[in-house]
Amino acid sequence: MSFGGRPSEGSCCLAVPARGSHKPVFRGAPQKIFAHLLTFLPTPDQLVQWMSDPAEIDRRVKGTEYWALIDPKAPQQRSGVLGSLNMSADSFRLLPKQEEAASVWTATQWAENRRGWIFITSRQPCAMRFAPHQFVDRHTGFAFAE
Repeated sequence: MSFGGRPSEGSCCLAVPARGSHKPVFRGAPQKIFAHLLTFLPTPDQLVQWMSDPAEIDRRVKGTEYWALIDPKAPQQRSGVLGSLNMSADSFRLLPKQEEAASVWTATQWAENRRGWIFITSRQPCAMRFAPHQFVDRHTGFAFAE
């Protein structure tokens, strides 16, 4: 499985949901950093590792406009943003490893060819944890086709 294509900010908001904070930085910062991480085209396993490792996030974000969102000089803000990314990594752990997958599918490829239908199913207890990613997959595919 790959995250092919450039992520939209809307799809990143669904994959890394806001945690109900009243402060705007805690609502948008994790999504912006998540979208930035996706530009490196990671595998799901790599993405989980990155989102769970503050030093790796620092390495990939330092020198960008997103650095101010996790600057160590603002420890409470940094902690909130990194915590949101870490919590969102849980659902990506449910995805199969690349070597376990029988084939590769991307929303971008499907949107270009539009062959066949997409049926997404899941079992409990995965359904609730994986629901945001199913929503992203559906809507990202359609967004790329427009």
